[in-house]
Amino acid sequence: SSPHCSPLPPSLPHAYAHHQAFQALGGNSDKTGSVATTKLKGICDDFELSIDIDELVALYDADNSGFIDYEEFAAMLKDDAVDAAK
Repeated sequence: SSPHCSPLPPSLPHAYAHHQAFQALGGNSDKTGSVATTKLKGICDDFELSIDIDELVALYDADNSGFIDYEEFAAMLKDDAVDAAK
């Protein structure tokens, strides 16, 4: 390994993927904005996924806004909540 290059922290690839997914679902590149729960439900319907979005929202929409902000979204993915809600 080059003395000028350090390995990426193990959490970086996941953080990057979370950020990219958040943006793809409607969040902003600077981690502001939010993902509408209706958008999440629509995606589950489109792909015939059996994920209980209402359960995820109840667990992770801390401010009860009906939207998932970046911190809530990242926590949901970090906790593997999507797999648990199937």
